[in-house]
Amino acid sequence: MSTMVQMTHAGVAGVATATLAAFEEVWEPAGWVLLEVSPVPYMPSDMRWTGPWDSGELYDLGDAVSRSGGTYVARLANRGHDPVGGAGATYWDLVTTGSAAVIDGGTP
Repeated sequence: MSTMVQMTHAGVAGVATATLAAFEEVWEPAGWVLLEVSPVPYMPSDMRWTGPWDSGELYDLGDAVSRSGGTYVARLANRGHDPVGGAGATYWDLVTTGSAAVIDGGTP
């Protein structure tokens, strides 16, 4: 099971798949503030940032997109399922709102 760490720094929200120990070792010294740590049973260990949502793009489990001021991660492979509204909740999970950055890898 993966763990999702939500954090903030200088008004920018961030999210990463990491352990609390990794947050304390890597992000906290760089000035990030921990908001929440939560288990995410369906998310792979690597969240892949793909940029703004595109209706023609094929997204795989764990792909992260921005849409309407939020950051979403795919819970199922899909194409054309808008993360906002409609059946979006079936295919996507909202992980941050407002100014958002998804941290992919191990450095802030």
